[in-house]
Amino acid sequence: MGSTPSRVVGFDGGYAEYMLAPIEHLVALPDEIGLAEAAPLPCAGLTTYTGFRKAALAPGQRTVGIGVGGPGHLAISIGAAFGGRVYAVTSSRNKVQDALERGAAFAGSAEDVARRLHDDGGAEVVLNTVDDLGPLATIMTEVAIGAKIVLAAAADAPLPIDALQFLTHQLQVFGTFFGSPGDLEELLALAVTHGIRPQIEGYRVEDVNQAQDNLRNNKVRYRAVVEF
Repeated sequence: MGSTPSRVVGFDGGYAEYMLAPIEHLVALPDEIGLAEAAPLPCAGLTTYTGFRKAALAPGQRTVGIGVGGPGHLAISIGAAFGGRVYAVTSSRNKVQDALERGAAFAGSAEDVARRLHDDGGAEVVLNTVDDLGPLATIMTEVAIGAKIVLAAAADAPLPIDALQFLTHQLQVFGTFFGSPGDLEELLALAVTHGIRPQIEGYRVEDVNQAQDNLRNNKVRYRAVVEF
């Protein structure tokens, strides 16, 4: 923040030669991270990073990441980099191995994760990255006293936590939506130190309509990036 970027994106082929922005809105991109790899970090990555920051995620805490999609797959790696013991919730069996490879200690359906949490002592931090709050309702049956619930996504539906549970479990609930340039600098440093990279599908600029169609039809695995 407040420094000249180490690399600047330039456009050609009739689009624009330069992109101008106030310097206080820019963050230097470390040499270790490519431009395409960096693209999802200020969005999906930053949303989950600031969520864990708000929850003051500490090493060793039992941390549930609900959803292994665009934000969720990054949340696993970021939570593990914070030192959390990450339990990944996914309804897609073909994403379980991905979650484990990204640093999850356990991965499975909401029911599978809830059963494991019951044996392990309950969730201390829960980060929800999906609109469907059904999995969150399942996980809420196995939260520890003083648990922190972070919403990085939610549909227009009631929060599945009743007033008595707030009281008896001394719960805290946060919302998270992006962050500051300083937060992004911290995230980029964490990504370099811990090798955190998003899984992306690259598209040429002339294929941008196809990328959009694939996103709408849920055919993109994690994140799509249009490369100029």
